[in-house]
Amino acid sequence: MIDATKAVVVVPPIQDFYFTYHRFSSLGAYIVQKIAGSFFKECQMLNFPLDGSGPETIALPQEIQYLKKYIIPDETGPLSFFRTYNRYGSSIDICAKKIIDTGASCCLISVFAYCYANTALYLIEKIKRLKPELCVIAGGAGVSVAPDLFLNSTSVDYVVKGEAEVSLPLLLQFIQGKNSINRESIPNIGWRNDNRNVLTNGMKFTEASEIVSYAVKTFETQKKLYISTTLSRGCRYKCEFCSNRLTQGNNFRIVSPDAFKEQLLAILHTEDTTKRININFEDDNIMHDYGYLITVLQMCKKVLPDCTFTFENGIDYRLLDTEKCSQLIRLGVCQFNFSLATANSDIADTQHRIINVTRLDELYRLLQSASIPVITYFICGFSNDTHQTIIDNLKFIHSRSTLAGISMFYAVPGIEGFKYNNPDTGTIAQYAGSSAFPWNNSLSTATLLTAFRLSRIVNLIKQPQKSELELKLLMQVKRERKLFTIKKNQEKQNILIEPEWQDYELVKRFLTVVNE
Repeated sequence: MIDATKAVVVVPPIQDFYFTYHRFSSLGAYIVQKIAGSFFKECQMLNFPLDGSGPETIALPQEIQYLKKYIIPDETGPLSFFRTYNRYGSSIDICAKKIIDTGASCCLISVFAYCYANTALYLIEKIKRLKPELCVIAGGAGVSVAPDLFLNSTSVDYVVKGEAEVSLPLLLQFIQGKNSINRESIPNIGWRNDNRNVLTNGMKFTEASEIVSYAVKTFETQKKLYISTTLSRGCRYKCEFCSNRLTQGNNFRIVSPDAFKEQLLAILHTEDTTKRININFEDDNIMHDYGYLITVLQMCKKVLPDCTFTFENGIDYRLLDTEKCSQLIRLGVCQFNFSLATANSDIADTQHRIINVTRLDELYRLLQSASIPVITYFICGFSNDTHQTIIDNLKFIHSRSTLAGISMFYAVPGIEGFKYNNPDTGTIAQYAGSSAFPWNNSLSTATLLTAFRLSRIVNLIKQPQKSELELKLLMQVKRERKLFTIKKNQEKQNILIEPEWQDYELVKRFLTVVNE
């Protein structure tokens, strides 16, 4: 039994090559705080990636040392890869001290993604050394797909799989000794017992009425305020590369528009509403209920007539048509991010991913006429990807009025497109998309990173205004039929250099296609 006075919800620091501050909404952690707030007199949030300490360059983890030869120090410009590996948030020691200083008896750790599990585990082990009696509960997407990994650390008292609303209230009642709850009857949890991991059977998901709605301010400039939310759960599709249904299930559910309105008004009550406000929906599948989406957007417009909308996690173009797209534009959608996955029909079939090129082309033409920017994302590194499929994707985007967004395939334990063995803390950093690990042995790291740079060439070609140096860079790439990039020399002057590890054959074939 633990004291019910204080709890703390913790988002651990993140280690990666990059971090998108304005999209790091931590909505799951805020939902946990809202739930825990009903069981503790005080429940504090410590969101370390957003603690203002800024990125600190750290050494590459041992498991991704293979990337060292691909990183060009002092590289800059539009075709560059990442230069430094960083920690976003304070050091483990500082974070641990802040957690202990809260005086909490219960610490709820929210792990955003599996690839960031090691940092969370290091932090948990540190706080347990400082305060062994602290009850630590780990959850979030990173825990849900590999609960054994966290239970193998004897510093974790409980894991919560899937959605917090399902099991966290019952678990908190149990650890506080309320209502004589039997922990074996609590769904979606795990713990250690006699040196073995115990996970309660099955996987239960929320009903729509159980979902806790939350919206949060994520970013602010002098003139603009950004708000993010998620209004739906679950996915009806069975794309083999996606982990959504592992944590949210196959049934699509939506939250009440009134519940979201309440959250939105609470934010606006404390913010400068003279600023232009953009509301970003991070949902994977909001287009599954188009009527609901329109109801929500119209409600937002009544509250904030000048607000705009984005769907930065992607919107399903297959559920759009020109009439619906026009309506969304009229309501204030100011950018469209489309998730293509692949333009290759054979790969799409393998991944159980339907593609509709005719529909997409209709939308491109409409959005171009309306001067609405579009980014189309494709995945590179599927099991049957080849030079030709990469070129097919790049050619598809190059020939249309959209920018390219490339996502290098990354494995997630439990997805159908990846055979997962036992949890292994010695490989976790490889699971980040930025690590360009050749999971499917179809494309090498060199080829993946060459494709990454080629997608940037596509965007540079489409860039309306180019500097003299950018024009020179493009000319040299086309003339010599190989990749070049910009680097600052010792005198801090910009020079063009040739990355020697590139996949030259892929570059030549790409340039042949785009110059046809």
